[in-house]
Amino acid sequence: MVDPRDDILVRAVSVLCEEHGYDRVMQLASLLWKNKMEEDGVPGSYFVIGPHKSMVVSCGCDSPSSCDWCCGSGWVTRHVNVIKNGVIDILIPMFQKYLRHGKLPSGFAEAVLRNDLSSSVMYADSENIFKLKHIVSYLNRELPDDSWGSNQAVNKWVSHGGIEGLSYPEKRRYSRWL
Repeated sequence: MVDPRDDILVRAVSVLCEEHGYDRVMQLASLLWKNKMEEDGVPGSYFVIGPHKSMVVSCGCDSPSSCDWCCGSGWVTRHVNVIKNGVIDILIPMFQKYLRHGKLPSGFAEAVLRNDLSSSVMYADSENIFKLKHIVSYLNRELPDDSWGSNQAVNKWVSHGGIEGLSYPEKRRYSRWL
């Protein structure tokens, strides 16, 4: 095996990277590959290199290989992170009020709680439509199974006033959420 430090190509690329910046060399390599593929009649066969580490933050997803936000890289730009987390941050207090007091949010959040896909899609704004999977995942993790997922479950949860509306013995069953 050839020692990479002795390899002429590795040394040449290293010099280019040191002189022009590693990120710029990778960006140019990506552009050159794109142009070559188009010339060879294979448009769309791109090698894409993302932004510099200083421009990204951790995605925070549970499973990068199936994450629609980071596409498996584990990283998103700061702007994407704001969009990814912003709307869910707005919804969390609504879901918490529903959990505690049975106060039903309206529109999109209610449709999601009722597991009404067509209404969820109709009421979703341009950001929430892409977050639907993440919102449902949040509800699966953070709300009791019997508090959402159907009209019957939601109506029952609202009728007794959430966890706070339960008697003490019933509340013990929901101690994880207290």
